Amino acid sequence: MRGLEEIMNHNIRYLWLPGSSYIPIPSNLEAWKRSRRLENNLMQIIEKRKDRGSYGDDLLGLILSETGKFSSDDKNISNKQQQVMDECKAFFLGGRETTSVLISWTILLLALNQDWQQKAHEEATAICGNGNPNMDYLGKLKIIGMILNETLRLYPPVVGVARQAFKELRLRDDFIIPKGVNVVGDILSVHRDPRYWGNDANEFRPERFRDGISKATSNHPYAFIPFSGGPRACIGQNYALLETKVVVTMIVKRFRFSVSSRYRHAPAAFLTLNPQHGMPIMVESIECSAY
Repeated sequence: MRGLEEIMNHNIRYLWLPGSSYIPIPSNLEAWKRSRRLENNLMQIIEKRKDRGSYGDDLLGLILSETGKFSSDDKNISNKQQQVMDECKAFFLGGRETTSVLISWTILLLALNQDWQQKAHEEATAICGNGNPNMDYLGKLKIIGMILNETLRLYPPVVGVARQAFKELRLRDDFIIPKGVNVVGDILSVHRDPRYWGNDANEFRPERFRDGISKATSNHPYAFIPFSGGPRACIGQNYALLETKVVVTMIVKRFRFSVSSRYRHAPAAFLTLNPQHGMPIMVESIECSAY
């Protein structure tokens, strides 16, 4: 899957022509090969679920149950299989890549802001003690929640969202979007707009979210849209935030970190917002060095 992401990141920088994805050039051939390998692996997992007589109660099991059982006499078996594999790829790409990017930027901002790193460590230690975070603890981690929201504001994993107008839209008396036109919303620009966030919009200030997202975005309800908004908002946003909060809490409890002198700040926006030159971080165990 990582190889497919790298190919997509590379191709997105170039002009796309209708039908160009079907031309047997090296990048397309490599993408087709990797896609077939991924789908074959997914099909093996699906077959194992069929053989044991139960799809299971995890995410794949739920998808298979909703899609329907596969049978040899089903005329739509090929379409059903492709649907399941497309769903799995979408969840994997949307869930793994975006979450890992969010965790990376959070660690960087904490490394750059040692005072907030210490606050996060103290909160995680006070609430979780010697144990790992669980559902009872997660709602109490207010400071870490503020830090994650501010990270999402400054470095949203997805910097733009695309929508297509299914009918002609009139946004103002003099501004009309014709039917069929694709519109891209720039999330990153909205999140750093001084009209909504003040003159310090580019600064890391988690206290903006002290009283929750609604108070932080009182100037406009859609000033904070890291997962898009409205009926088309990301279906996995709650899971992604819970997962990220667990991982960050476990990290700040056990480790102290700072930015390496080799770090070069160059965010690159392709499919997701990634550090173009990597993110070298100096990590030290809390047991070896107290705050």
